[in-house]
Amino acid sequence: MIYKKFLNAILSDKEYLIIKQIDDDILKWEFHFLMERKIYNELPRINSNLSFEFIDFLQIENEFIRLFNVLRNKDVHSAE
Repeated sequence: MIYKKFLNAILSDKEYLIIKQIDDDILKWEFHFLMERKIYNELPRINSNLSFEFIDFLQIENEFIRLFNVLRNKDVHSAE
């Protein structure tokens, strides 16, 4: 549904599998950093710098609202 709205298309099976693999890889890194015991023997290679620092919820909420408004504003302008 999100992809349909913002990409105006439904994901192909291949695209869906790529996104699922990225999600699974990030989840493994989250477990690695946030759990007290080792769950995975090997971690996948990623091309991003992940940050697991604590950020106050209000700061996250404000950033989410700001980005939402930016995207909504772009969506409104693109409909004109």
